[in-house]
Amino acid sequence: MVRLIKEQFNEEKTEPVERIYKPNFPVHHEKAMQAGHGGGDFFMVYHFAEAIRNHTQPYIDVYRGVAMSIVGIQAYRSALDSANSYEIPDFREKSARDKYRDDDWSPDPETKGDSDPWPSIEGKFEPSAEALEYAQKIWDERHQQDA
Repeated sequence: MVRLIKEQFNEEKTEPVERIYKPNFPVHHEKAMQAGHGGGDFFMVYHFAEAIRNHTQPYIDVYRGVAMSIVGIQAYRSALDSANSYEIPDFREKSARDKYRDDDWSPDPETKGDSDPWPSIEGKFEPSAEALEYAQKIWDERHQQDA
């Protein structure tokens, strides 16, 4: 379920201010639920395979996938920059692709460069030995259930 709230600050109030979207799985709902992630992975792969079988453009093409991802990347940049606004580029436009072509900014600590952020807005974070032990316990329990 997704709950969307439209905050109206500098405009006349309109309806609806709030809308709730609930998933409507038309086919293969049971198989999707068995696949994990609430069916998201199943349906992405299913619809991609259907596009190949039917020789049609998949719903989530490279541009839509990047558009879905760039929102989080720019939101993280904003969070690290005192909540300043960051554009959401449209990579269908060559000028936007060119502007970001050499942008390899990444919070991956294994490839961290001097100008790259840490994975947490709190900076470098080392979990305690107890936290790591607890995480390992949960990981092991979940994987024993799957076996």
